[in-house]
Amino acid sequence: APKASAKRAEAATIICRLLKSEGFEKGAETPAEEETPVVETPEEEKPAGGKSIKILSIGNSFSEDSLQWFRGIAESYGYDDIVLGIVYKSACSLKMHYEYTTTGTFEYTFKKNTDGKWVDTKQTDLKYGLENEKWDIIVLQQNTADSGKPNSYEPYLTELIKYIKANSANPNAKLAWNMMRTAVIPNRFWANTMKSAAKCSADCNALLPIIKRTPWKARIQVSCL
Repeated sequence: APKASAKRAEAATIICRLLKSEGFEKGAETPAEEETPVVETPEEEKPAGGKSIKILSIGNSFSEDSLQWFRGIAESYGYDDIVLGIVYKSACSLKMHYEYTTTGTFEYTFKKNTDGKWVDTKQTDLKYGLENEKWDIIVLQQNTADSGKPNSYEPYLTELIKYIKANSANPNAKLAWNMMRTAVIPNRFWANTMKSAAKCSADCNALLPIIKRTPWKARIQVSCL
């Protein structure tokens, strides 16, 4: 339970960074030691309500983790119209996402949250999620097992970005990247992910040039979950 709590708190911190990078006002840090992170912002710093934000994550279970506390964080920044979506496939890699777009495979579960509760629509495709809302931000990620393999990113990342641009209901949606940890031993990554923070930092630095070379304008959000 303590490890799960720390992981959820870290995901909340990542969302804070994302909000800050998009120009939203600064809120308080989420305590890593608390089971349920609570974001408290001084009253004078809270912006007025009536603001909207819509975020779609294309990924796997880590997408669920990253968005778990987002609603409360966004509300603390003055947002009251919050729509979250996940195009979900367990352990899905960039290559798998790309192949699904070329084969017309309906392998995803589309998860949507408009009021604090997640509603699932099964047997959907990526296009369904992209067209479901005019998303402000669309988040991409690699799966854990392939996250430390530079040759697993291309050409799939570039092709996925082209597909997103062609099918998104909002052609001006900003793209963000959620960096996963590398798996040291396949199928045992919970116990054997990163040997040290230094190794995590080295892997992130090695992958950044690959992500930045893709032909898209986006703020790269990097974290090791």
